[in-house]
Amino acid sequence: MDAERLGRAVHGGDHYENFPVASWLLPRALRPDVLALYRFARAGDDLADEPSSGPISERLKGLSELAAGLDGDPRSDHFTSLGFDLRQRLDAKGLSPEPAHNLLSAFEQDTCFAPFREWDAVADYCSRSANPVGQMLLGFAGIHEASAHAASNNICSGLQLVNFAQDLHEDLSRGRPYLPKTAWPDAWDWTDPTTFSSQLPPAEQSRLTHLLVDRGIHHLELGRDLPASLRRLGPSPSLRLAIEIALTRRGGLWVAHQLRAAPLVPWTRSIRIRWHNMMGLLLRAILDMRMGT
Repeated sequence: MDAERLGRAVHGGDHYENFPVASWLLPRALRPDVLALYRFARAGDDLADEPSSGPISERLKGLSELAAGLDGDPRSDHFTSLGFDLRQRLDAKGLSPEPAHNLLSAFEQDTCFAPFREWDAVADYCSRSANPVGQMLLGFAGIHEASAHAASNNICSGLQLVNFAQDLHEDLSRGRPYLPKTAWPDAWDWTDPTTFSSQLPPAEQSRLTHLLVDRGIHHLELGRDLPASLRRLGPSPSLRLAIEIALTRRGGLWVAHQLRAAPLVPWTRSIRIRWHNMMGLLLRAILDMRMGT
């Protein structure tokens, strides 16, 4: 399989991600639900992150339209229709829209960003910016066991923390340190976002990278048994979902260990998983799933 075809197979969302989106690993019947979730989350994330989306007032308006659709508004404008599509799919499976609203609350927090004071505040943000995706994915697959959702929350928070590390250069250029003030270097000023892009000594850059990466690895390890537990639930969709989750977790760990080995890299560029890495990660994910480790 060539790189382009592999990319389409692994990333069904028409946007680069470091994880599989509605890939061929998932049963066909589950993919429309996952794509509706992905497009909703992608639109909200772009509104929160991209100044090109307009001034803050316009971006908040877009998030409000996503929320209106999620609350059942059937209007056909772009953002409302994305929210309405997700709501219909949640309703069809008897699922609450609360996780999707939690996701929107994190996007609103990003749009009007204020630095975090302590690690608990970072954890709360992850619980709304990342964990709801896993909660809805499991819900779409009919998986409601508390232990599965707890493991999923750990994987999602771990992926979010690793993502914070690999995107340090982008986030700091936007005036967004996803490190709490208790971990800040002396050069950063709470009231002056321009200081977040100030040049730091390599040792300090490495320290900040490791703070995020090590926490990310910790959470990813806490969720390591989820794929094996899903496999034990029986055939598709649980089995194929288990492989997708195992691959996602393995990809997060691969990025995390790359960052641990080269902690200065994310201060200038992000590490990306390329197509030639994917097959090796898939094989390791299958082994992880079968061995339960």
